[in-house]
Amino acid sequence: FLSACAGILAFIALLFTVAAESIFKLWASIFYSSIPDVKSMSFETMGPSLAAETWISAALVGLIALFFHLHRKYQSVSAKAKGSSKKDSQSKTADTQAGVVSAFNNFYYHLSKHGGLTAGAFVILVALISTVDLWREDSKFINVVSLDSYLREDGVTRYLDQQGDNFRVFMFPDTYGNQNYLAYYGTEQVFGYHGNQLKRYDDFTERIMIQSARTPEQFQKVYGDMFYGNKLDLLNVRYVVSPFPLNDYKFQQVYNYANVYLNQNKLVLPRARVVFQYEVIEDTEEAQRRARSREFDYRNSVVLDKEPGIDTPQDSAAYVEAKITNDIINNYDVQVKMDKPGILILSENYYPAWKATINDKPVDILLADGNFMAIPVEAGEHTVHIEFDSDYYNYSSLITRLTWLLYLGTAVYFLVINRRQRGKNNERSD
Repeated sequence: FLSACAGILAFIALLFTVAAESIFKLWASIFYSSIPDVKSMSFETMGPSLAAETWISAALVGLIALFFHLHRKYQSVSAKAKGSSKKDSQSKTADTQAGVVSAFNNFYYHLSKHGGLTAGAFVILVALISTVDLWREDSKFINVVSLDSYLREDGVTRYLDQQGDNFRVFMFPDTYGNQNYLAYYGTEQVFGYHGNQLKRYDDFTERIMIQSARTPEQFQKVYGDMFYGNKLDLLNVRYVVSPFPLNDYKFQQVYNYANVYLNQNKLVLPRARVVFQYEVIEDTEEAQRRARSREFDYRNSVVLDKEPGIDTPQDSAAYVEAKITNDIINNYDVQVKMDKPGILILSENYYPAWKATINDKPVDILLADGNFMAIPVEAGEHTVHIEFDSDYYNYSSLITRLTWLLYLGTAVYFLVINRRQRGKNNERSD
């Protein structure tokens, strides 16, 4: 089996060596047709590195397979050599066969008093090879740096910390060297590094288009749409952090520290608000386009994916801000008070695992503006509780607990069996 694995890895390494670019293009066309140009170029330059790493992995797996083979060979040869009743010719034959692997056998003799590689020694050997294999790759990314110099608190982080909760920040590229710098100090950012972004959120913010801008014309278009469209307002972005000041009808510079400027968004919408008119568009992409369009009254209306099931007045009344009384990573409590039915909009990413109750009664969460959460609420004063409760996570957590119980039970079982076996052996020796 190990020999087959080594052969497969060697074949893959050969493919990477001779046709890495073609393989990548085929993979991208099947699984990632919308890959950004930056990532595409990055992957295409990785061909030689992938080939070298796969060759090394194939060699290491082949080495382990060789150990297995020589171990079995040695045991077979040793069994023949120990047959003292055999003829001299047979002993000579065994000695000749043993000589083929004599160097390997000598290694075995040093590892074990029994003249062979014990199971424990073999496990240690495999662990050592695995550690070396991991270190040769991981060492390229492990750099010891001073956390204080890399993420040192500055005036901007202190200023934002004093502004309370429930707002986000848009950070202009290259303002700080670390794109997650503000998030490290608890400030919510629109963008930043995340290994598994939600596609719906990426589509709404047009993140890929923004981050792939290269020419001045592209920058002007995508950032103009971002700053002076309605996306920042809907995303609850109170501040734009940039290496230059913004002072116009929408933004006002409110703070400056070491040429890092904080520009306040005058049109920002609250994290939670209630509106009294809506449109229904089932298609998510079309709903996002409608919500982003300049003709849509995005402040006082909402695009839903289905009918809310309540009798809203559908008038043009201004939105009512709702009060978030509890905001932790997996649940929210929102207080609403209004004299007519409306739609509570929470500027948080919609996901099917979110569950909501109004005064402890379960209600549906609708998709708002193609990205956010919306909850229909009747007139009156209510407490809306929203909690992340994923069935997949709950099942996975249960399986993990049961697996640990199985491991523990197995360990206890073998400990008891071994203790009983030792007791029987002691009785026999007595």
